[in-house]
This record gives sequence, C-alpha cells and structure tokens, in this order.
Amino acid sequence: MTIIAGPGNTPASYTVTASPSGLSCTIKKGASSCLIKGLANGTSYTFIVTATHADGTVSSSAASNAVTPASTPVVEPPVVEPPVVEPPVVTPPILVPDPVVDPDPVVDPDPVVDPDPVVDPDPVVDPDPVVDPDPVVDPDPVVDPDPVVDPDPVVDPDPVVDPDPDPVVDPDPDNGGGNGNGNGNGNGNGNGNGNGRR
Repeated sequence: MTIIAGPGNTPASYTVTASPSGLSCTIKKGASSCLIKGLANGTSYTFIVTATHADGTVSSSAASNAVTPASTPVVEPPVVEPPVVEPPVVTPPILVPDPVVDPDPVVDPDPVVDPDPVVDPDPVVDPDPVVDPDPVVDPDPVVDPDPVVDPDPVVDPDPVVDPDPDPVVDPDPDNGGGNGNGNGNGNGNGNGNGNGRR
C-alpha cells in the first residue's frame, strides 16, 4: 500500500492495518509504502492507515476500498505427446521350394522318323541377288605386331612315300601317239626314248 503525505505536520511513521485479518505493516519516515504479508488469496480486505506524530499523537484514515488479493496463476506446461512411431512392416521373403526333377524321365525308345521327308524339287533362287557395290573395307585393319610362331613345329620324321606310284599316261597326246620308256636312278640320271607319229 502506498501512502501520500498530506499538508501539515509530517508524521513520524504510518501503520497500515488490514481488516478483517488485523495484519499490518509500518511505513517509516522517508518511505512511501510497505508490504503486509499473510493475506489470503480470494479474501476481500479493507485497509486503515494510522499516522503517529512526533509528539505521540495518533490519527487514523477512513477505510480504503475493498480489494481481493489473487494468487499468481499457475501456468501448466503444455503436455507434449511423444510421436507414435510405427514399426516398419517387413514382408517375409517368399521361399520357392526346389523344383521337382523326375529321376527317371520317360524316353521314347522308338521315335517317329519321317521316312519320306518333303523336299522342295524347285527351290526359289534369287536370280538377281543384292550385292553391295561399295562394301565397307577397314582402311586400317588390326595386325598383330607380334604373331605367335611355334618355335618347334611338329615334323613327321618318317613320311609315307608311295613306292610304286602309277604314272599318269595321256591316252591321246597331241602328237597322235607315242611310246616312251624312262629309267632313272637315285643319283638323278635318266634316259628316255620316245617315238611319235601323226
């Protein structure tokens, strides 16, 4: 409660008394307010100020207007609901059983074979096939710079030689006929005689 001093002799102190509780507080010289503790929230109070002068005289004011103290409202913290987390839906894999394999498959012992297959006696042949007049030729073909050469080729150490080759004799030579005999030995010499007539 705040006290404003009036004109005249300044009191030495003021006492503020609350009704109906009778609780009070003192405003000392030089101050302008005091605090009354212990008032009940929700109860209507009036206040009377009593001035005490230096000579000991006391004067009181009229009762103030009724006031009702109120408590500081309690602010409840907001209720925060935790988010609902749905567990992920996991689809189990589909297991395919092993395929059934016939351990003894049925085999036709006597398959049917067409004894007289149909053969086209006159197949269609393109008389004028399409030939590319300008075929694509690689101007720079890839050549292996280091071809693989067999360093030890296989050579037949004993080739087969015909010991008695049959000479090819022309039954009708250009000269009309002829006989020839020839002998040769291993040293490269040979003699031959031949007669011919037209």
